[in-house]
Amino acid sequence: MLGKEERQTSFFDTDFVCAHLIDKKSFYAKMHDCADKIITDDDFADIYCLNNGRPSVPPAIITKVLILETYENLSDREALEMLRFNIKWKYALDVPMDYEGFDRSLLVYFRARLLANNKDKMVFKKTLEFAREAGLLKKEVDQVIDSTPMLGAAAVKDTYELLRDGIRKILSLADKKLKSKMSLSLKAYDKNDPKPKINWDNKKEREELLSLLVSDVTQLPHAEAENRMKWT
Repeated sequence: MLGKEERQTSFFDTDFVCAHLIDKKSFYAKMHDCADKIITDDDFADIYCLNNGRPSVPPAIITKVLILETYENLSDREALEMLRFNIKWKYALDVPMDYEGFDRSLLVYFRARLLANNKDKMVFKKTLEFAREAGLLKKEVDQVIDSTPMLGAAAVKDTYELLRDGIRKILSLADKKLKSKMSLSLKAYDKNDPKPKINWDNKKEREELLSLLVSDVTQLPHAEAENRMKWT
């Protein structure tokens, strides 16, 4: 069920406790002041059940955590540590000082939910609209900020990279004779090989890359059995 952010104030609120410590020109202060005008729980209502089940972590909070995570270039685990202990993050997210956060698996599930429901571009578009209305952008400007956290390309690429990393791991255990029997491109799984250069907004290109990875993955169990390798 859709959970919503609490708006009841208390003496644990960062506005009372630490607002004076935050640089008013910082990204965190601007996010604190503007994020609620752009990101609301109701924007995600159509991808949650409205009247059944336990209330979810408010999607607006998860969305803002993803933005901060990208801003500071952190992993999911690091982002949740910051959410739990960092004053600037709590102020930016407008959560109480004693807010404990949530399990990091929710970030993975939420990214998948956004992509599955075509919500990945929503916050980016709303940010542009807000900036135009505030007079911060000219009308002809289409993109001036990094759209990575909400466009979902990073989430998709990370998922594909997990597959590539798994293939690399097995290949690192295989001997040269066994590798020669595989039809997959070993160069594509070189440790120094960059991420595939495709248009991540193009569904056909993503599906073609996924099909190639899956085809390579299907060869690995046979290779593993033949070489009697064991997972570590």
